[in-house]
Amino acid sequence: MRVMKQESIPYSEFEVQEHIITKNMWEFYVLEEPDENGVAFAFVSGDYDELGYVSLDEIKPFIISRTKEMNGIMPAPGYSWIDN
Repeated sequence: MRVMKQESIPYSEFEVQEHIITKNMWEFYVLEEPDENGVAFAFVSGDYDELGYVSLDEIKPFIISRTKEMNGIMPAPGYSWIDN
């Protein structure tokens, strides 16, 4: 599902492949399938928002929620879902 930032900025719109929440309540909006090393490009909403690469293997012990089904998932703060 695609998500769009309310204001026009670089990377204001992207396709979300998977949603993950970790124990510290950070949300990972995974934008691509992980590579052979378990690393994927993601938008992270935590203490602050950032866009970059994350090792899904490293965060695995801290995951409390993980889904590829975006229905019922809220978009990142300041973003809204775009229907395909």
